Amino acid sequence: MRRWLLAALVFAAIAGTAFALAAMRHAETGWISPVFADDGRTIVVVRRDISAWVVGPGFESFTPPARVRLSSDRFSVWRIDTRSGDSREIAHFTPTPFVGTWFDAYRPRLFGAASADLQPSDDSLSVTVGLTRSAVPIAENWNAKGMLTPDSARLESWQKGQAQPSVPGPATLHGPVEVVAVPGGAMPCGVALIDSSSGTVRPLVMSVGCERRYGRQLRIADVESASHRKRIEREQMVERTYADLVRQHMERGEREVDARLAAIRDMRRLGHYPPVPQLTARTLDDAEVTRRGKAGTLSPLYLIAEKEFGVGLFPDLERALDRPGTPVEKHSGPYIVHEGFDTSRRLNAFLRGGGREFFVERGGRVFAVTLDVGTP
Repeated sequence: MRRWLLAALVFAAIAGTAFALAAMRHAETGWISPVFADDGRTIVVVRRDISAWVVGPGFESFTPPARVRLSSDRFSVWRIDTRSGDSREIAHFTPTPFVGTWFDAYRPRLFGAASADLQPSDDSLSVTVGLTRSAVPIAENWNAKGMLTPDSARLESWQKGQAQPSVPGPATLHGPVEVVAVPGGAMPCGVALIDSSSGTVRPLVMSVGCERRYGRQLRIADVESASHRKRIEREQMVERTYADLVRQHMERGEREVDARLAAIRDMRRLGHYPPVPQLTARTLDDAEVTRRGKAGTLSPLYLIAEKEFGVGLFPDLERALDRPGTPVEKHSGPYIVHEGFDTSRRLNAFLRGGGREFFVERGGRVFAVTLDVGTP
């Protein structure tokens, strides 16, 4: 009797779970890509409100996809006062093309991936919103654009096409304060301010799901993954340094194009730009050639005919041999292989295998050539 009762209870639990997953109504609010405006007094942000029916579990690799029907899907632009936290809608787009349609999708991408790019200026706000519906078997990309001014709001209809990915930039920083979208589930669930001077975080708006996830207060640990301050400030430092170097070279009388090239070399030397592999040649005298030959350390040795240089197989190597002791930027990629010669093929194989020093005989002279790949 007990076994039958236990089996009935297990069956009821499974049936109840299956029923709960069979048809569930979802409502979510997301806050996307907040940036400062009005000299830091306000924040503009895109809000997405979704209401949908979801039928089936939709766990990828374990179950078939869920059936999803969006009852409503709305993108709007909001302005938030940074002092009071008061928020208001200033414009909204037409409902997305997926409203009223059924499609298959897996969790947690049931409603697709939303993006936004907001570019505020003194008298206008440019907005682009994007939506990728991760439907099975084919995803769809849509976007809509708008231009807002104090007197008007021109919002375009949704059209097919992928929106340019938005990366948080300087507009998310205002002095020591950074505005971030609070990480949520499928979408960011709120907007918060991180004060780097005090190490505190202050929520401005939070959805119901956000409060369920974090409570009414946020910790730095809750939002640190959404912070981009270090990257942004480094990029700003690199831009300033490059501009200063260009100016310094031009003040010495160099042409702008030469000043820019020299500044790039300086930036690499300072470690701000990725290093470029360089070739440096050194002429060997007869005594060293003889000594290395006897010791077996004159290897690999490539005898390169002038015709190979003439057809442009080794332009960087030729420059290095013409100016011993002066580093020369190595040609990107492997050397061109010519059907009449096999030197390129053999040298490519040597360098591909990690070789860093080789020898070249040209016009009766022997050179030791070193490849310096630098340190990233």
